[in-house]
Order: sequence, then C-alpha cells, then structure tokens
Amino acid sequence: MRMGIALSRSNMSNWVIQCAYSWLKPLYERMKKQLVTYEIIMSDETTHQCNKEKGRKPSSKSYFWMHRNGECEGAPIILFQYTRTRAGEHARKFLEGFSGYLISDAYTGYEKVDNITRCLCWTHLRRYYKEAIPLDSRKKEIPDSAGGKGRAYCNKLFSLERKWKKLSHEERKQKRIEQSIPVLNAFFWWAKSIKTNQESLNKALKYTLNHKEYFQNFLLDGRIPLSNNLSEIAIRPVAIARKNYLFSDTPKGAEANALIFSIIETAAANNLDPYEYLVHIFKSLPNVNFNETPELLDDYMPWSDKLPENCHTNKQKINDPEGS
Repeated sequence: MRMGIALSRSNMSNWVIQCAYSWLKPLYERMKKQLVTYEIIMSDETTHQCNKEKGRKPSSKSYFWMHRNGECEGAPIILFQYTRTRAGEHARKFLEGFSGYLISDAYTGYEKVDNITRCLCWTHLRRYYKEAIPLDSRKKEIPDSAGGKGRAYCNKLFSLERKWKKLSHEERKQKRIEQSIPVLNAFFWWAKSIKTNQESLNKALKYTLNHKEYFQNFLLDGRIPLSNNLSEIAIRPVAIARKNYLFSDTPKGAEANALIFSIIETAAANNLDPYEYLVHIFKSLPNVNFNETPELLDDYMPWSDKLPENCHTNKQKINDPEGS
C-alpha cells in the first residue's frame, strides 16, 4: 500500500511466513545452539491464540515460551517458541543439551527439563505477599500485616543484592552466604509459624514453603539473579503485540511470529536497530551458502562485529568512541 499497490492480507502473511522460515529460522537455530551452551537460562511463557490448530477450537489456549541467557554470559539471546500446549515436554525438548541453572516461576512443567538446578523468582514470590496485604477504605495498605512482613523479608534480600551489584560473582556468593542466609532462615521460620484463614496469605505461605529449596538455590552461584525480571521484560512485547493482532490464523503463522519476535528482541537487546538489521539480513542471506557452511551465519548474528554501522542504534554509536 505504501507504494500504491493493493496487496491482500493473505499474500502479505504468506510472504512474512516464507521469509521467516527461509532466512530467520537459520539464524534462530544458530542462536539456540549457542544458548544451550550457557550455564544460566531464564524462562517464561504466555498464552497465544491460534485459530486453525487441527482438532482444537479457535478459542483454545496455545503458548509462546521465552528462553534467554542471563546478564553474565555472552551477548543477549532471546528466543521464543510456539506450542499447542503448556506441557513441560516442550521446555524439555527446547532446552535439550542445556545443563545448568534454570530461572523461572514455580510452574511444574519445568521439572521435565533434564540436568538443571531450578532457581525460583523472588519478585514473583514478593507479589504473592503484596497481594496478601489488606487495604483500608482508601485503598491504602494497613500497616503491620503478615503480608507486609513477608514482603519486607523479600525486600531485604533485594536490598542486599543492590549493595553487591558491582562485586565479582565470587564475592557476591560469599556475601550471600554471610548475610542472605540469616535473612532466609528467619523468613522461612516465620512463614512456617504463621497460622491464618486469609486465603491470599495462605497462598503466599504455601508457595514459599512448598518451594523452599528452589528459592534458596541462588546461593549456589553468584551469577544467579534473584529474580526472573529479565524474562518478564523480554516477553512483554509479545503480550503488547497480542493485544493488537489478537491471534495467529495458522500454526505456521504462529511459528513465524515466534521466529520474528526472537530475531527482533535479540537484535534490540544487542543495541541494534531491528529494522535496519532485518533489511541487512534479507539483502544478504539469499547470497550466502549457509546450508552447507552454517558457520557463515556467525557474521550475521546480532552481536557480530561485522554488521554494517547502520544496523547499530544511535545510542550505541554515541557511547562507543571507537565507532565500532
């Protein structure tokens, strides 16, 4: 339409799907191969609607999973996966070959992933206690509630982490042993001692005690983040976009969406201009024999130093005195 040519939505959708499978999927698979070599992966999932899944109603819930690395290993890699269901088998298959720490919420599906140490998100736990704080008639928190006490324990851990932000991973681990463990011991003792009929508080306490081991696993390595916030930030654009496009019509379209989100979000996280990066990819890859030599794709990764200057954001150019 921008060129005065009327194109049907089906034609444009098919072009997007074809481009995603032909040029973006090879990059995606290369990124995935790199991702599972890391020792820390952060995961999350959100609902997605696909109208024409065989044997299912259009209103059935499908899912987008998001898997990414943390801040301590390599350049950012953010990958999305479309699946018909939320079965943990999908996470197990996607993360095959990964062995390390998996940061997530307490969804039991992640238990199917082999060779991992689960680390749960303290921000998620903090929300449970915040929701358990009673409010007065003016919607203000009533002081000295048990929910407020639980949140205060969570806040204390986050406060300590902020103090140690610039420490090495080894130093942070030692500080956690010295100062976080006493907070954890007091918190779990308190949670076990509370008796209440308040449904929301009971929910928070149960969540705490049922997953006590996983909530303490951040003590094992100073690189492990206390929260899964990076995942929630990474998956937010999908939730926002979903409000606009509402659904995918076909599974191929949903899978293409996952590929596109993966490339765009990884590009943005690496300080690239996603539009310019995609233009570069679509102009270049048709002339690259990456099927026989996959290593050639390394020059087109979002962190490659061989990308043209126009792919980088203005912010990066300003902050980089070398202009690289």
